[in-house]
Amino acid sequence: MTAERVSKPALQERTARQPDAFTAAHLVAALQSALAELRRSCDEVNALNVFPVADHDTGSNLCATLASAADAVREVEGKDLGTVAEAAARGAFFGARGNSGAILAEYLYGLSQAWSGLEQADGQRTAAALNRAARTARAAVHNPVEGTILTVADAAAAAGGRGAVLLEVLDLAAAAARAAWSRTRRLLPALRRAGVVDAGAAGVVALLEAMAAAVRGVPAPPLSPPARGAVAAVWAGPVLLAARYCTEVVVRAHRLPGTRARRALERLGDSVVVAERDGLVRVHVHTETPHLVLLRAARWGEVQEIRALRLSPDRVEEPEPVRAPAGTRPPARPGRCSRPLQG
Repeated sequence: MTAERVSKPALQERTARQPDAFTAAHLVAALQSALAELRRSCDEVNALNVFPVADHDTGSNLCATLASAADAVREVEGKDLGTVAEAAARGAFFGARGNSGAILAEYLYGLSQAWSGLEQADGQRTAAALNRAARTARAAVHNPVEGTILTVADAAAAAGGRGAVLLEVLDLAAAAARAAWSRTRRLLPALRRAGVVDAGAAGVVALLEAMAAAVRGVPAPPLSPPARGAVAAVWAGPVLLAARYCTEVVVRAHRLPGTRARRALERLGDSVVVAERDGLVRVHVHTETPHLVLLRAARWGEVQEIRALRLSPDRVEEPEPVRAPAGTRPPARPGRCSRPLQG
């Protein structure tokens, strides 16, 4: 089907009759709709997952992250946009799963920072929030890679900034995100070889399309990931992993990690995401030595939560026990990436 081409004046006229304020109710509806679409497409998104590790869990991780955000906003029902956005970001921070979930949580945090203290947001403030969200997500990743969720978030922010009214901002952002998602397979060699688009970007696409739908008062459109090639060819033979464990740590920090500390994490593994929130630091890293990540994190303060999930192509294995550094509180049992942190 050929997409309808709409001139900018026509788009402005079409959107002029729609609400020009994004509210807390819109955000709640968007989170619920985006989560529903991700759940419906979870298996498809999991099948796209070839980067950074082909472990087929990105769809599940995005669902777990967004579910935590959606659950958190129930506790602030009826509050203003800034309060609800803050609750969503906090829920995602504690419920984030995997590399893409950690980045999506930072995207929500960027939105919450831009909307802090606001009852509602007009088109200009929403465009600024999309820009803040993209920058916040990128800043959390130690070694940003193009052709991922970060690229899609940037494209959406740039397009949304050209909008004049709220719905135009959201329509332009969502359309740009969808188009950029289709282009990710050309930007990242691992995706190009597999003939797939980036799995993690589904989170931003689903959220933006749901935000536009919420303002219109209609259901979000089907996520329907772009057509892909034969994914099975990616794991037809032996696969050597650069990292064995998806390691996630939450620390109540006495001091925040600086640039040197982040570089030290990069030397221990890859897919490093570091998020800071209200005195807490959340670290995600793929590593062969999770105990060294824990030792590093323990230097910053009190370790609150630990999770080390063994990574394997085509499956997720039970995590092996991880010894907590002296003086820290280990979890009651090794966690799985589908189990939320408490906080």
